[in-house]
Amino acid sequence: MPTAPSGPSRVTLITVMLLDGRSIVGSSLTLDFVFKRSVTVGRLALSQAVESISEVPARLLALSDSIGLLATGTNADLVLHDSGTHELVEVMRCGRWITGGKIRPANRT
Repeated sequence: MPTAPSGPSRVTLITVMLLDGRSIVGSSLTLDFVFKRSVTVGRLALSQAVESISEVPARLLALSDSIGLLATGTNADLVLHDSGTHELVEVMRCGRWITGGKIRPANRT
């Protein structure tokens, strides 16, 4: 898994135009990097870090009916991080585990 360089680095900012003409600003940082920095350097509580990269953006983009929280009827998107290093371990997208960029076959039980 690629990691962000230590020390100073260049961050690319982007502007996205929404269909209604409004715009939002983003960056080239990945959420796993932001999460790790939030809990290690920023010293946010795990619950605050998780909320800030899941529930809050979903609510601000008016998508909280399908993403940003774990509830019946929402997408089953999960991210597993190592509890010690906070490194990304595994990702579930819409109920399917993704390993090495490939969706694993569903278990047949």
